Amino acid sequence: LARTFTGDRLQGSVSRLESFAACPFQYFARYGLGLREREYYRVDAPLIGDYYHRALEKLVNKMEEKGAHWSDLSEEELTELTREISGELAYEMEHGILLSSSGYRHRLKIMEQNLATAVKVLTEHARLRTFRPAGVELAFGLEEGVPPLEIPLSDGRSLSLRGKIDRIDVAEVAGKTYLRVIDYKSSSRSLDLEDCYYGLSLQLPVYLDVALENYRYFTGDSPEGAGMFYFPVKSPFIRADNPLQAEEAEKELLKALRLQGWMLAKPELAKAMGADKGLVNIRLTTKGEFYKGSKVLSGEEMALLRHFGREKLKQLALKIYQGETAIAPYRFKKQTPCGYCDYRPCCQFDSLVEGNKYRDLVRLDREELWRRMKEETGGGNSDE
Repeated sequence: LARTFTGDRLQGSVSRLESFAACPFQYFARYGLGLREREYYRVDAPLIGDYYHRALEKLVNKMEEKGAHWSDLSEEELTELTREISGELAYEMEHGILLSSSGYRHRLKIMEQNLATAVKVLTEHARLRTFRPAGVELAFGLEEGVPPLEIPLSDGRSLSLRGKIDRIDVAEVAGKTYLRVIDYKSSSRSLDLEDCYYGLSLQLPVYLDVALENYRYFTGDSPEGAGMFYFPVKSPFIRADNPLQAEEAEKELLKALRLQGWMLAKPELAKAMGADKGLVNIRLTTKGEFYKGSKVLSGEEMALLRHFGREKLKQLALKIYQGETAIAPYRFKKQTPCGYCDYRPCCQFDSLVEGNKYRDLVRLDREELWRRMKEETGGGNSDE
């Protein structure tokens, strides 16, 4: 049955495999049976996310057309450009739904504010003049873009991965070329290595892997992975005990919208990413060293995480081929996928009913996490 659905070459995105890791039945219902909620003419989370992605892509492309550097534009010019792009998208998306009612026009205004705030913070990144956009909404495995990530499976079949990387940045730091990937999110999100291990959050390490595999499309020199980050596109609510001065408010804004993720453990890279300005979730001491507990990875750990991402995708793909469709949602750190799953009316999962059990995942400290990853990847070596 599984072969009938997929053939000998399983094609899909990272998010599809993450869906299987969250609950095999959820994956089967969505991608095997093709079940979908009835479509409504409405503004929902996917449309809002698409608006932000397309707006930021248009912004970078328009500046390239003008031959302008992001940091060269004044705040007024950026504001005008942002409004122009938002106006274009309002007409383009879903037959102008964002202009179809006063309620949606108000929603559009809020989205424009969020976009303008994000652009303001991204301008601060650009002013560092270190990391520059080398790829925006880069497709892989689709009609345009770079080739898919092809992963051979142990049974002779294969996994062909496709998707889009929101942003790839390249920089020359201390005589070396570095590359980082950024994924835009409409809410704050951090990258948890335990989630990576369990297959619940594989996008960033896999996207970094794809970018490094195809570095010739962005730079002539073979780069090293500098980091993988989420960037929130929103207007944060800043709490303060007393009214803030303009400079203090600016610092709090940058802190609320800083890059969240993991980076290579090199202080010069942290400086190049604006750690001293609060642009990334990494801080340095006055001696220029990383604080204890910082989200930094050694070169070996960065490579291992990339290789493990492939290994976990293999494991999940093989289980799909084996026909696993169990109603088995995970439970981890008090979180489950059931709260936002469209298929609860189908599975009728209820943990209070006998026979309905969550798949409880155990917490792992960092040492145990790396030990398991090494073990499952054969010591951290890739299959290439």
